[in-house]
Amino acid sequence: MRKLSHAELGNEPIDPELRACIQEELATLPGSRVVKRHGHLFFQNRSGRFEILCSRLCEIKRRRIELVENADLPDEDKWKIFCLLLAADARLEEVPGVGLKVTLPASHRH
Repeated sequence: MRKLSHAELGNEPIDPELRACIQEELATLPGSRVVKRHGHLFFQNRSGRFEILCSRLCEIKRRRIELVENADLPDEDKWKIFCLLLAADARLEEVPGVGLKVTLPASHRH
């Protein structure tokens, strides 16, 4: 059984930028929450089926805004890139003269 406690952000000594990012996500996704486990803050959706380290979520959002938000891509492709960053642990980088490059981690063959 995992030891979870709902975190009150006002009581947590975290970076103001991270705090703002978390508060934005909480406001955007009704029913979501922040839990603290082993000293780390995790963002959970309403059902608790999706969970991500808060600092990782905010870093992914920062990179998406920096590289994808104003890219000359259809909105559908921008959403796909964001989903790959979240779910597939993809890496995103800008390649001069080419554009954006999304790299997926190597998969293990069975």
